[in-house]
Amino acid sequence: MNWKPPATKVNVVTRYLTARFPGAGIRNGTDFDTMSEFFNVEQGAVRYLGAVSREVLDDFTERQIDGLLTTHDLAGRMKDAAPNRVTLTSTGVRG
Repeated sequence: MNWKPPATKVNVVTRYLTARFPGAGIRNGTDFDTMSEFFNVEQGAVRYLGAVSREVLDDFTERQIDGLLTTHDLAGRMKDAAPNRVTLTSTGVRG
């Protein structure tokens, strides 16, 4: 399947993570197995892994995505779960 999330929505997530992980390296890409966009945040020797579901990226506006990221504290959940990946969905963070 050739799903590609809208760049403007991916940028919302990247900006959010950049603000919460100052100085970290952030890489992203599409995970076709889970139909999500993944984000690898490397801060020093620690790697934090997060993803945003296709449902969120397809069905929510940029403003709504920003709200979900903040409300469900994706960055905090990534820190708590390291080195495991967590995924933001329309109902919260799982993983």
